[in-house]
Amino acid sequence: MASTWPPWGKLRRLEGEVTAVHPLLDHMADVAACFTAIAGCSGVRRALQYAAGPRFRTLVEVDWSRLTVLAFLHDIGKANAGFQGRYWLREVPRERG
Repeated sequence: MASTWPPWGKLRRLEGEVTAVHPLLDHMADVAACFTAIAGCSGVRRALQYAAGPRFRTLVEVDWSRLTVLAFLHDIGKANAGFQGRYWLREVPRERG
């Protein structure tokens, strides 16, 4: 049986009640798209290339695609029941001090 409840990636709450839900797959796609845009900036691309070890080889297009997949998958753990159950939990104000 197919689920009618899509996993969520982000929630917005107002006074403890959920007011907006961003589905998990949409959130993951957004993160991947943002990574692609940010990695296209010359300074960021240069820094990532350096972090990858420029002495060994230059990152090629397939490497950038693989990094985008990793960015997409970075929140896959949010699909677990423990995280998804937070939808029904009310936020408890934290004491400061």
